Amino acid sequence: MPARESDEALALALYHVRCQDAGMPPSESGLQRFLSALLAQASNESTMRLRGLQLGARAGQVLARSLDASVTALDLNGNGGFGEAGARELIPLIEAGSLRVLDLGGCNIGGGFASREAFLGTRVCTASLRTHVAGHYRNANTHTITKLSHSLVE
Repeated sequence: MPARESDEALALALYHVRCQDAGMPPSESGLQRFLSALLAQASNESTMRLRGLQLGARAGQVLARSLDASVTALDLNGNGGFGEAGARELIPLIEAGSLRVLDLGGCNIGGGFASREAFLGTRVCTASLRTHVAGHYRNANTHTITKLSHSLVE
């Protein structure tokens, strides 16, 4: 990412809401640093990696509006400002069945979030519980969670 025109529009929108959430004005040099960090991540047609880009809650709105059904895995690990507000924006993608793997590690998601919200059949990985949701919960010591973590970085 960015490869297509829609990818470029998404990258630009994410940068602008990142600036809004951080209370800083957008700049050409900031945009170039953001795009460099984004391009350094290995995303493909079905997996979008947005790790450690300092995305805030508004990014959830942008992603909910912009992602199409081809994206089945979303890795937001390390975006501390994303929080539960950003995660809630992704629920329609999860309920629609398109988003099947969501990594929210390091996104300041409370431990009870996965159990409170409608992550129906989706594998969700959060920082505090490393929760795997597919009808039941497991802790970080299980093989399933380890396998999930590896699948997001392959």
